[in-house]
Amino acid sequence: ISFIYIIRDFSPLIKNVAIKRLNNICDAEDISQDVFMALLKKLNTASSPPFLSQEHLRAWILRVTINKCNDLCRKKRHEVPLLYDISYSNDPYESDDPYESDISILLTPLSSYEKTLIDMFYFKDYPVKTIAKHLHKNTNAIYVSLSKARRKIKNLLLQ
Repeated sequence: ISFIYIIRDFSPLIKNVAIKRLNNICDAEDISQDVFMALLKKLNTASSPPFLSQEHLRAWILRVTINKCNDLCRKKRHEVPLLYDISYSNDPYESDDPYESDISILLTPLSSYEKTLIDMFYFKDYPVKTIAKHLHKNTNAIYVSLSKARRKIKNLLLQ
């Protein structure tokens, strides 16, 4: 598989996961570049093919993306936050779809972990067992976290 095809196929996945975890498009783009640089380094240093299958590559990319997001969150904890939000009206990632904006409003009160779970389970159609494997958690912990996230969304809808 060519590196260009990997970039084309996995860029949306990486960017979506990073946006859901970080709530920041610029940081998500930086994470995408970091993930592809790590992949390029891995491909160049491996004497044999480092990935056994397309699923193995996908799992590796997801894990590296989540780890890089976590690293950035840890780093940002020590930074002084801005006192105001800078927003642009011509955001290229804004959707004209009203349902998509409604979903993003519902996901706003959730933690980045809960957003990732909701995204992987409902939008990416991963089974709970696969999510647990990717996040290095127990399947029961994933079920409980999904239940809590659903309850938060339900309470928001009932308000």
